[in-house]
Amino acid sequence: MKFKEALGIDVSKKTIDVILHLNSNYHQFANNVKGYKAMLLADGHLFTFFNPLVLRHRLRVAAMAEQGITES
Repeated sequence: MKFKEALGIDVSKKTIDVILHLNSNYHQFANNVKGYKAMLLADGHLFTFFNPLVLRHRLRVAAMAEQGITES
């Protein structure tokens, strides 16, 4: 089996480290909403190892918080 890429992910309390092994492309993101947003935009790569519903919920809550709205 031939692989086009190998992806390594290390999730810790403060950061998410991602490496694309074949080209040694390394990224580190904060493990928070700002980091998730940055991860979605990183170098044209789409990192989708999160449950999309959880990520969408977190982004929605963050957007509401920026507007001073709390989730009830």
